[in-house]
Amino acid sequence: MISALFIFNPKGDILMSKFYKNDVRRNVHEIFRIQVINSAGKYLAPQDSRLPVLTIGSTSFVSIRSGPLWLVAVARSNQDCLAILEFLYALVHLFQKIFVHDNSPLTESIILGNFVNIFEILGEVLEFGYPSNMEPSYLASVIPGLSDVKVKSIEKKDSDLRRKILGDKKAHSSSIDQAYDASRVSWREPGIKYRKNEIFLNVDEKVNVLLGRSGELLRSQIEGAIAMKCHLSGMPMCRFGFSGEGVDEDLRDTITLDDFKFHKCVDLAKYDSDQVIAFVPPDGLFQLMNYTITEAHSLPFSIVPTLTTGAERVSLNLRLTSNYSSLSTATNAILHVQVPPGVAKHTIRSSQGKAKFKSGENAIVWKFAKFFGHQTHELSIDFEIPGGSAASFKPKISLDFTLETHNASGLQVKFLKVLEKSNYRTVKWVKYCTQAGSYEVRI
Repeated sequence: MISALFIFNPKGDILMSKFYKNDVRRNVHEIFRIQVINSAGKYLAPQDSRLPVLTIGSTSFVSIRSGPLWLVAVARSNQDCLAILEFLYALVHLFQKIFVHDNSPLTESIILGNFVNIFEILGEVLEFGYPSNMEPSYLASVIPGLSDVKVKSIEKKDSDLRRKILGDKKAHSSSIDQAYDASRVSWREPGIKYRKNEIFLNVDEKVNVLLGRSGELLRSQIEGAIAMKCHLSGMPMCRFGFSGEGVDEDLRDTITLDDFKFHKCVDLAKYDSDQVIAFVPPDGLFQLMNYTITEAHSLPFSIVPTLTTGAERVSLNLRLTSNYSSLSTATNAILHVQVPPGVAKHTIRSSQGKAKFKSGENAIVWKFAKFFGHQTHELSIDFEIPGGSAASFKPKISLDFTLETHNASGLQVKFLKVLEKSNYRTVKWVKYCTQAGSYEVRI
């Protein structure tokens, strides 16, 4: 829905920016600054008839004003601009409640003085570009720097207003308890029914690796995501846990997560106390959590290059080894050898797979429809280097693959339980997948 969000001062300088998708350029704000802010002057007159939506090509800029500041949401394709406008006004109202405590407009000093908290809020109120939970009590529970005093004063005003409208009813002792009360969740509609109750859990990981000229590991990182698809009736409570290398221990005791983030449906207090991920799931597809791992792990593939340089000829040998189980198979394994312009190929020899030179890409492409576990294959290439520049020959080598039924980090699902008052039977599916992110060799 929303690809990026910007807050501008009257001069068109960016006070804060947040990107949620990769479908817009990092300098996209320049278009709005030139087309709207610069032409509008320092302040807009009240009678100004400028439209709040500027569309250029397939990119739309949806904007509102709060005093002298501009709040701009950037969206691609055919998005619901009214819904985006409603979100922007709600966001301004949220900032006013937390940081201003009245209806005064936002100022540059307010944004810069609360920069860290506002940046964290922007990360929470939009999940992958879609509006999410904007309750101050929820934000205080997930943003450590957000002052509890501010949130409590807001909650007190809201509770006083509720008592005036609904009467003096006893409120729950904790706003966080309300958020995870199955009858009060905002992310799931009541009364959902399915003939067949199913829950799908996918552990998807991308491996980013940089190898040296001798095949040694220079840098590695795993970007993981737990995606779920729920077709469950009623208002179920799910419990999920995983461990490393099949050991029945807490995740944090086995594999170190450098960074992780849960969906808003997860009970964070339950996780901190019992190390169990408990949640009332949204209906349909959603991402339960994402995580990053940088500790040492087993590489799916090892690549060992050998470069032999002559006067005007270079020989490159690549040994590609799969380190996963023989019961697993990688599909669409493709190794690219990008060569500098002007280099002519001489001969290409491969022990398995199909290798050929693509003149349009100026690269040798080595393809495998299937690459089985615990196998080693080799590729040998002879290049002709005109002009005697063989000594500076440094090809770019990268690998792409998809590996089903395998996860590089070693995380294993320990249990997945669904509890619902009707006690229906649930069909559960668990799937693992590892893909190459940036998998490169530096020579």
